[in-house]
Amino acid sequence: MDTVEIRSQVIEGDNYIDIIENSSFSLGEDNKYIEINSTNFAGFYYDIDDNVKPEKMTFSLGGKNADKSTIGEGALKYEIKPEKVEYEGFDNEDYYVAGFFAEKFVPVFEENELPTNEVLAKLLVDNDDAYTLRTGEKLELGAGYSIEAKQVDVDGKKAWLTFLKDDEIVDDKIINIPTEANKDADPWNVTQDVADIDDAVVARVQVDEVFQGAVDSIVQIEGLWLIDYENPVEIDTGDEFGDFEVKEANVNRILLKNTDDDITLDRDSVEDLYGNLKFRVADNETLRFYPFSEAIIGDGEKPVDEPDDTEEPVDVPDDNETVSPDEPEQPIEEPEEPAGPEEPSDEPEEPEDNGIPGFGFVFGLAGLLAVVYLVRRN
Repeated sequence: MDTVEIRSQVIEGDNYIDIIENSSFSLGEDNKYIEINSTNFAGFYYDIDDNVKPEKMTFSLGGKNADKSTIGEGALKYEIKPEKVEYEGFDNEDYYVAGFFAEKFVPVFEENELPTNEVLAKLLVDNDDAYTLRTGEKLELGAGYSIEAKQVDVDGKKAWLTFLKDDEIVDDKIINIPTEANKDADPWNVTQDVADIDDAVVARVQVDEVFQGAVDSIVQIEGLWLIDYENPVEIDTGDEFGDFEVKEANVNRILLKNTDDDITLDRDSVEDLYGNLKFRVADNETLRFYPFSEAIIGDGEKPVDEPDDTEEPVDVPDDNETVSPDEPEQPIEEPEEPAGPEEPSDEPEEPEDNGIPGFGFVFGLAGLLAVVYLVRRN
């Protein structure tokens, strides 16, 4: 596994005009601050389908002593405005996404209710991949969450699934699958109490099809959504997160500011802001820095098991079953081509005892005549 930096463009210059001319950053009102969002920083959450960018950070340089390498108290603002995005695996449905310090978070919500934005949870899964499970098999979703296929009812077009955390059953349900008569069968919404929110939706599962084979029963899932509800982040006015303090937390937005101290961008340093969000400062006389987050790539834990390429089953005959092979078991030998005439050899061939008549035949005939002569004489 490797840890890599996801960073914005470099911020360089002693004044805002220089910074803007050397980058794609935008200036805020009256050229008083620099704005960083998912357009110029890939670490912030961005949904390309809906052009949703719920996170942004603004700051101005120059503290109480007008030092350009200082972000003064209250001059660094981090804002979250949750926006709607469509589920990947559930058609014509959407949910709110927030982002939280360069990680994918969503506001926790009750069924059929809008989120209050005071409780956030990390988004673990949102996809429309197809997964097939035999009865008794588990689909690992990451962070200890999993789904197990218990049983299928082919005639009734139903599947019995269980949702687990650390192999302990959290909930189970018999789910109707889409049919010709009921093409829009509702997905399974797994609900749990999260912080102060009762019956919050923590997972969604859509069963697409069930199959009954001679040996195995199979459930096909096509539509998954999951949050890490056991590790929520509760947000209230006055709460502190690293260098930040929460100034607002309501249905419209979450706003945090650095209120305790100035943030000094020391030469050749890394300034931790909170969580996965940091500043890296160059070892240079001119101020040069950028915000960044870190990501782990390689053989780390996958959020969801990748679908397996299932091999075609091989029919095994019973012991008493007669098998008629399509081809003869013993290969047929091709006849050999007749050998051509041999080239003459300079050396005489050795006579064979039972080969072509030669001296052996002459001696045999002479012996036979000698026997006849002796018989007549006697």
